[in-house]
Amino acid sequence: MDIGDIFLLIVRWVHGISAATWIGGSIFFMIVYKPILSKHNKISNILYSDTSNSLRILIDTSIFVLIATGIILTFDRLTSSFIQLPYILTLSIKIVLCIWIFLIARWSRKSKKINTSLENNQPKKLNKFISSYNMVIILGLIVFLISDLLKIIVETTLLNN
Repeated sequence: MDIGDIFLLIVRWVHGISAATWIGGSIFFMIVYKPILSKHNKISNILYSDTSNSLRILIDTSIFVLIATGIILTFDRLTSSFIQLPYILTLSIKIVLCIWIFLIARWSRKSKKINTSLENNQPKKLNKFISSYNMVIILGLIVFLISDLLKIIVETTLLNN
C-alpha cells in the first residue's frame, strides 16, 4: 500500500462518513426530532429554528465534502483500466441523483424564504414530498444502494479479468 492508496482510503472514508452523517441526520430529524417537537408547542419554535440552522450547517459542510471527495473518487475510478460501460452508466445515475439531492437541499432552503410559482401550481402534499427532507432521505438511501452496486460491479469485473 503506497501513499496514493492511503490517500484514496481516507477520501473514501471521509466521503462515506459525510454521506452517512447527512442522511442519518436527516432521518433522525424527520422521524425522531420533529414528532417530539410537535408535542411541545411552547418550546418547539425556538428549538426547531436552532436545530434547523445547525442541520443546515451540517448539510452545507456535507455537500462541500461530498462534491470534493466525489470528484476525486470519480476521477480515480474512471482513469482505471478495468472500468467498463455498466460501471460508467451506474455511476452516471448516482451522480444525477446526487445532483438532484443537492438541488432539493438548496431549493428547499430558498423556498422557505420566498414563495415560488412552482409551489402555487402543485398540490401541497406533492410539493412537500418532492422538495423536502423526505425526498432527500429516499434519494440518499437509493444512492447508498447504488454505491454498493458500484462496488459489486468493480469486484465482479476484477474477478472476471
